[in-house]
Amino acid sequence: MEKFNDGIKSFSSEYYHIKEYLENDIEFILIDNVKSLSEEGSTMRHCVKSYAKGMSEGKHLIFSVKDLLNNERATLQFGNKKESSRLMSWTFEQLKGKHNSKSSERIIDSIKLFVENFLLKNDIKINITYKEC
Repeated sequence: MEKFNDGIKSFSSEYYHIKEYLENDIEFILIDNVKSLSEEGSTMRHCVKSYAKGMSEGKHLIFSVKDLLNNERATLQFGNKKESSRLMSWTFEQLKGKHNSKSSERIIDSIKLFVENFLLKNDIKINITYKEC
């Protein structure tokens, strides 16, 4: 996994302006290196580490999500979609709790706020459909 670290860091640096976000006591942290990705996978007990290669190629933006009121955790993933040579958008791919469990409604609702109040205002084009995971 270490071989993907430079690619992940390089690609993530393009998104430094969205590295951290806090809304309604829910914290979003952009995963921007292999160590953080590995820690997320170990803490959450799911396979997020398997996305290292895709992250290094700029195919995924992954965030660690934490509810500061009750310590609930989730991992949020967006995948990129190149619309033209100059336009890229991101599509909501998945939101997983520990052991790939479904996240609470509070976390799910926070994703909507995260997209509307933060990503869109930072000119990150997001295509998102809310559905049962």
